Amino acid sequence: MNFQSIIDSPTPIEPETIRSLTNLSDHEVEKALTIWTIKNTRAVYEDMDVFENAVLVLNGITPNVTRMEGLLPQYIWYALDIMSKYAKDREFSHEVKMYIKFIYNDAGYWFYPEYARIPDNNVLAVQAVAERGPFPLNEDHMGIQAYRYLTVVSYIEEKHNHAS
Repeated sequence: MNFQSIIDSPTPIEPETIRSLTNLSDHEVEKALTIWTIKNTRAVYEDMDVFENAVLVLNGITPNVTRMEGLLPQYIWYALDIMSKYAKDREFSHEVKMYIKFIYNDAGYWFYPEYARIPDNNVLAVQAVAERGPFPLNEDHMGIQAYRYLTVVSYIEEKHNHAS
């Protein structure tokens, strides 16, 4: 049994069984079970508490499942990139979409990851400014949003480089 076989299992495997049969760290066990849940159930897509815990695990953070901890926009974007690889066509519930929208808006982000499929998303316009400028970015609404987008991109690149 290894990380990939846990993810590909047709049925869930108890964490204790995984720990007794593998040398995976606790975080690797959490991540494998989270990805299994993403692939095989709708729980992460329907319930904002489950969504929050899954996002934390995918970002390498062990969640405290007894309370809402909150997320950072870059955590969500990074987790959605992973989720989209395992369940491309899944739609989030209204509750989860509103949670994502709240986290982004509360942090001053007025765009959302495309995979979240939140209406009135101006992510393409923000991406265009972030990629083409003008540089230095203007200190207006779009310049600030482009800066925030670039912080998300930087976080994701750092996570990918760290994983390699």
